Amino acid sequence: NERNIIQNLVEKNTRSMIVLPCDANKNFRFYFDLMQKGIQIVFVDIMPNGLTGHYVSSDNLMGGYQATKYLLSKGYTKIAAFCDSVEKFNTVEERKKGYLLALQEAGIEPREEYMPQFQEICAEIPDAVQKLMTSSNPPDAFFATNDIIAIHILITMQRLGYHVPEDAAIIGFDNLEISVMQSVPLTTMAQNFVEIGRSAAGLCMDLDDKPPHVYYRKMVPVSVVERMSTQLTL
Repeated sequence: NERNIIQNLVEKNTRSMIVLPCDANKNFRFYFDLMQKGIQIVFVDIMPNGLTGHYVSSDNLMGGYQATKYLLSKGYTKIAAFCDSVEKFNTVEERKKGYLLALQEAGIEPREEYMPQFQEICAEIPDAVQKLMTSSNPPDAFFATNDIIAIHILITMQRLGYHVPEDAAIIGFDNLEISVMQSVPLTTMAQNFVEIGRSAAGLCMDLDDKPPHVYYRKMVPVSVVERMSTQLTL
């Protein structure tokens, strides 16, 4: 598991490393103790909750904001947000905050029914989409906090007989290769994974020359990649 892999590296005298944790709620004490022992860690994408350290990530807050602003600019105003666990992934929490900020800026009151809570999101998407689309006030767009969720929404919409983007638009997040391979290619927020890796590696190599207990953060910009899932202008 994650701890065993990291501990094995430490026992092999690894003194600096780039880490993408599996869960922001786990291993706080483990990483805290390693950092107190002088192990240099640059966290990528996920930071253990409560921990202060070096961090490189996409600008997830602005990504959620930009995705929602993009939908608003296309004329969509009833925007649902499908998010995986905000507790496990602080990146998701930031994307959702960006979504809420854009709605607030547009004078749109967030609707609780447009932000369903999930335990196992991919398994629960079909029921959630059907419930929303058959309600008295269905959404006209979906913001998904990753492309896999967006693809599940698209597949569900099509199975239920709806058309994307005519009945509802969809925007994802990540710009995975699979997002362009769908029957309706997905509009998405592109993360610059190469720049994230380059920045994390550069920071990791420079840490010995930086003062202790001064922590560095870098947010890498994201951008909209427009495809067919949002091309209808209202």
